[in-house]
Amino acid sequence: MPSDVVTTRYSSLAEARTKLLFTRGWLPNILPESSKNIRTSNDLDINISEGEFEFSPQEWLSFSARLEPYSKISNPFRDYEGYILRMLEKGFIIRVHENEGTAWVFFCKSDKGYCEYQMWLKRQ
Repeated sequence: MPSDVVTTRYSSLAEARTKLLFTRGWLPNILPESSKNIRTSNDLDINISEGEFEFSPQEWLSFSARLEPYSKISNPFRDYEGYILRMLEKGFIIRVHENEGTAWVFFCKSDKGYCEYQMWLKRQ
């Protein structure tokens, strides 16, 4: 059964805001002001999202202050903790943001100003 995945790209944070990315809830409105090359791939059938964005490395501290360190979190994926370990081995810093029943896990390279993310609705 095919899924309903929609991929969208935004050249800047301003474009993402203009096109209501954050209103739709696929990403929280906490990205660094310099964010660019934002990509979201949203599976509308199962309400999960993944994507990436770039930002000025100088904004890492202010961005990471809005996030929590990763700790085991309920998720819809198979072997997520194994995935977390592989991302750590690749040098990613892993942080979490949770809000109103939604979880985002950010995998970032602070010195490069780059993050990947995954998002899902938390089970109640």
